[in-house]
Amino acid sequence: MSSSSTPGSNPNATSTPKMDDDFLLNRGAVVACLASLGRFESTQINNMLTFIQNNRNIKELELLIIRQAGRGVIDHQIRDEIVKTILDIGKSCQNEDERVEKVKKFLGYIKWLYESLNVKKSNRGTAQQEQNAEGNRGTAQQEQNAEGNRGTAQQEQNAEGNRGTAQQEQNAEGTQDSEEKQLRKATEECYKLTFDTFVEKIINQNDPEQSQAKATQTGNG
Repeated sequence: MSSSSTPGSNPNATSTPKMDDDFLLNRGAVVACLASLGRFESTQINNMLTFIQNNRNIKELELLIIRQAGRGVIDHQIRDEIVKTILDIGKSCQNEDERVEKVKKFLGYIKWLYESLNVKKSNRGTAQQEQNAEGNRGTAQQEQNAEGNRGTAQQEQNAEGNRGTAQQEQNAEGTQDSEEKQLRKATEECYKLTFDTFVEKIINQNDPEQSQAKATQTGNG
């Protein structure tokens, strides 16, 4: 099996993976997915690209990534995946210039892949904001009319509704546990991604009707 088909890095692997564009795209898809889940500031990839372009020093780049992870602006899983890929790139290159160029390409892939996720989320958020604004136009006038009628009765209802805080806190703890499980599952899914499945995921998320139609066709088949 070609090593380029393996998305995430494998610390137990003994052979040097084939360092082609497919390999870099697959690893980039994994990093972009992890970045969408964990601590990651979008400026970090630009900083890495600028650093390697200006300094062309791989070891100092690795140090920068480790430092930023220590500061909490890059999640440790993202740090590990990027640094491991940089090390794999080094094993396959004949000289430092070749290594630098491939690292630049890898970081560029991460930048584009991560931005594709951000654009999707940004557009979806804008559409939701427009829907909310439309729905709130009539509500604003109603709230102004009702403002003068609010009084003790409403306060008593609010007080009644606020009882049972202890139970709500217990429910919140259960929700937190559930969210942590979902995050672990999402992280595991990131490591399974390849570039092709990443693109398919983006297309399906941007076009939910097409995704639903495809699922319906599959079920009917």
